[in-house]
Amino acid sequence: MNDEYREIYSRLYDSAQLDPREGRPFDSYFQSRLSNFPFNAELMRRMIDDAERETFDPRMKRVRPDAKLFLLTNLFQMVALPAWLAGRVQDPSLPSFLFVDTVTLLKQSAAETSGDGEISSHAVLKAVDKNWQKLNLSRLKLWED
Repeated sequence: MNDEYREIYSRLYDSAQLDPREGRPFDSYFQSRLSNFPFNAELMRRMIDDAERETFDPRMKRVRPDAKLFLLTNLFQMVALPAWLAGRVQDPSLPSFLFVDTVTLLKQSAAETSGDGEISSHAVLKAVDKNWQKLNLSRLKLWED
């Protein structure tokens, strides 16, 4: 793993609050670097919901809450924040780039889904594995060994 990303992931993990009364969610290292971050969890939620609407007829396929949380947590905490903090993506295109990847993952997840037609977090995880090289986020080389 790239040393810069290793440090960023370590700091993000260490800054996670177990008790909300502990204070600010990020240390001063992150506060200054995130001052112009154009993205937040609310925007990510809207992006996931928009991708779901664009991809599926709501009467046919649905993305389960666990799958939405999986996408939100991983795309925001594991991709958007570290890529921004490392200076790899410092422009407003990050949301659209992640939107395209979300649509790709939802479509692939739907292909793997059977039964009730709901997409689970497990289906999304399998879609990430099957489509890794096709995803925009793979070009960031966040987790390369």
